[in-house]
Amino acid sequence: MRHIRRHVLPWSVAFFVLGFLLLYVIPSFSQLPYLVDGGLQRVILTAVTFAMIWLLGGASVLRPSLVGVRSALREASYPMVVSLVLGAINLAVDAGIIFAYGDAYLSPTWLLNILEALFLCVFVGLFEEGLVRVLLFCGILSRGGGSRNGMVVAAFVSSIVFGAIHVLPVRGAVDDLVLVQMLLKTVQAALIGLLLASTFLRTHSYYGVALVHCLADFLLFVPEVILGSGDMSGGYVSQAGGIEAIVLIVSYVFAVVLYMPAVVKSMRLLDEALVPDHGCFVESWVPRETVSTMRGASPRPPEGLSVVPAPSVANQLATNPVPHRQTPTYPPGWPR
Repeated sequence: MRHIRRHVLPWSVAFFVLGFLLLYVIPSFSQLPYLVDGGLQRVILTAVTFAMIWLLGGASVLRPSLVGVRSALREASYPMVVSLVLGAINLAVDAGIIFAYGDAYLSPTWLLNILEALFLCVFVGLFEEGLVRVLLFCGILSRGGGSRNGMVVAAFVSSIVFGAIHVLPVRGAVDDLVLVQMLLKTVQAALIGLLLASTFLRTHSYYGVALVHCLADFLLFVPEVILGSGDMSGGYVSQAGGIEAIVLIVSYVFAVVLYMPAVVKSMRLLDEALVPDHGCFVESWVPRETVSTMRGASPRPPEGLSVVPAPSVANQLATNPVPHRQTPTYPPGWPR
């Protein structure tokens, strides 16, 4: 264990690769509904990810804490807003199809489907944030977190990898349409990942970014589980070609445009992050609220710098009272 904690970067990368590969070899519970099956798989994967984080010395990041969660929800609220809008549009379109053509239908188990989708999204958020934001991002920070440029590089690299794992591995032939879908989905997920990485760096709240991830996914899933069977086994890339691939490409272009403002927010958060920050595999890593979230809080000075507050006027008068003006005395006959 000491060897692992002395060489955090190579071991964190190795554990990240192992966790990603386990996603495709973990046993499936095929007799269960798709959402429950996927949720149980993520429960197992989350437990394995927690064990790997602990081996690297990141037990502090796994301690349950509400500190920083509110800040994470505020700083990374944009993906949730986008998901809410897209989910509402999808729900309205599907409802229109029901009334116009009857091709879609209200699932008789829609409430159960929603609970199953929430179960899946909770553990998708915990697993993927533990895999990418904790193992990979913090692993890179352990080597490059000594400078702001190193922190920015760590955020971008982990976010691009986060985008790529949504379309890998590739099964079957890869034509031009498939390649375009893969690139656009990678960019779209990377934009979200960059905001989550910068929020994680700013708040140190693993459970905060996992909750944001969970809610952003869940709000997109709700229309699918309300109108339909709740089977969302389709992937992010269509290899069927034709109109289906074109529709996905157009939707990904639209999503990339929608998520572009997240880049501005991410860069601001990275610019405000304290330097140095060597990641969550050190004892000093604890969740924290951002100053703007704490009502009535004054900005805190940098560590090691103590600021003595200026005394108030009342205190100054109490310690150094102003002498009373005395009436001067004049000699007799002196003009006044």
